[in-house]
Amino acid sequence: MLALVKVSRRFDPSMGASFSTYATTSILGELKRHFRDHSWMMRVPRRTQETYLAYKKGSESLEQELGRPATVPEVAAHLGVGEEQILEAMEAGRSFWPASLDTPPAEGTYALVDTLEAGTDEFNLALDRQRLTELLPALERRDQTILGLLYFEGWTQQRVADHIGVSQMQVSRLLQRILVALRAQLVEA
Repeated sequence: MLALVKVSRRFDPSMGASFSTYATTSILGELKRHFRDHSWMMRVPRRTQETYLAYKKGSESLEQELGRPATVPEVAAHLGVGEEQILEAMEAGRSFWPASLDTPPAEGTYALVDTLEAGTDEFNLALDRQRLTELLPALERRDQTILGLLYFEGWTQQRVADHIGVSQMQVSRLLQRILVALRAQLVEA
């Protein structure tokens, strides 16, 4: 209603457009602006929000086209933006409505933070785990699979190797590379 009032005040019939045409586009713009500014839990720049929405649509259409999840470089090329913008938008997407730490984990997922006192080893471990959950989605699908099977499902390196079609030694090397990269990112954070 406020958008309609604004539109009626700004409308100039001498511009040649009908009121309904002017009002429709203006009110839609006001609605988009309102939801952009008020629906995200944390303040995210407009460009990043728009990139995130484009990323979601683009990755879904590429997944349909390719028959598999699209990689970040593929989505970036499809949208004509840089990979850094896509990664920034993906990170921002996690801020749309972040999960409460008090929410119990869904079945089949892993609890990251229990009731902990700040400064304790358990608290610091929970913080590290939370940081890891932010880093894991940026990994390649195969790396995510390796970590998930080894650390969350309790599989042996040989079983993982058989599952993904490589040798146990290659799994060991891949795991070492993944862990070094994650440690570096954790230290950076």
